[in-house]
Amino acid sequence: MSTGIQIRHYRQGDEGQLNELFRTVFGVQRPLEGWYWKFRDNAVFDRILISVAEREDGLIVGMYPLLVMEYQVRDELFLAVQSVEISIHPDYRGRWIVKRLKSFVQQTAIESGMRFGFGFPTREHAKVGIHFMGYSLLGELPILGISIVRGFKVKGRIVRGVLVRLAYLIRLVHLYLRVTTWAKKEREGNGGFQLVELEGFSEDFDRLWKNVSADYPVIAHRSSRYLNWRYVDNPMADFTVIGAKRNGSLIGYLVFTSLMEGGVRNGIIFDFICRKTESGGKLLLREGLLKLLRRRVKSIRCGALPHTSLYRYLISLGFVKWESSPVVNFEALDERLDAVTMSDLGAWYLSIGDTDLLGW
Repeated sequence: MSTGIQIRHYRQGDEGQLNELFRTVFGVQRPLEGWYWKFRDNAVFDRILISVAEREDGLIVGMYPLLVMEYQVRDELFLAVQSVEISIHPDYRGRWIVKRLKSFVQQTAIESGMRFGFGFPTREHAKVGIHFMGYSLLGELPILGISIVRGFKVKGRIVRGVLVRLAYLIRLVHLYLRVTTWAKKEREGNGGFQLVELEGFSEDFDRLWKNVSADYPVIAHRSSRYLNWRYVDNPMADFTVIGAKRNGSLIGYLVFTSLMEGGVRNGIIFDFICRKTESGGKLLLREGLLKLLRRRVKSIRCGALPHTSLYRYLISLGFVKWESSPVVNFEALDERLDAVTMSDLGAWYLSIGDTDLLGW
């Protein structure tokens, strides 16, 4: 099926076919405005880095998109690319196509000054990537979750429905009370501390970034411009932003959303940043969890690496690692890069907001 297929760069007008290919491969219906937001209106880079596989008749049967991001490594700011939405039409599956697509767009990325590439493949795709794509896996990004609706078997549709709803309400109240009483030490004598819900990301976040960036050797650059693009301008979801202030100065923030998945409403924490020296991190997380529980979500999930305070907070509240946790793939594109730091996942800070796990 490979006869007559050419590999080329994205051209204006391809987006309709690319979005349809995304739907075919991933089963996700996305409006074109979501594609434009993600690729054309990117806050970091003004060029779209996507290679496509096209038949002689103009039909696009494969694509390898790279999403450009800024990453701070120690005290240097680098351009990096995250591989997202890699798609080959089912009728054209073959390793040669995806390898050529990757090689083609990666060369352009290198010429454009990208210092490294990374991605979050599933374990199944990672196994293929190791053997045929040159993947180098750093480890796993644990997705920690807590489910308020668990298996409940009883005969009779009506009786079962009543009991399931009752069990859900009991578990919801139990978790709500657990979160409410959590972080007692931090809640006592926390003078000058304030939690506020925000409409967007102001210059206060740029000042916060200067204070917290040194806490994490490898972290995506969280400027107000980037955060507004990522969460405020994103047409795919409505995000809630909670800011934590101490004596009027921003010391942390939390971003979350709730959305319908498979007919039920679930909560997702996308990002959590707080100064390491701050005791208010627990109170910030507590506020976000309580707001999600008030929306009567059926589950809450969050991505966090094991060396972070967020991971420890969630585990203490009864969150567990879900089997769907992705792995982290890394590839240096510049030999001058600090390979020791970059290959140590313990030096990274990652959240679901740094990934493409939901397609947006």
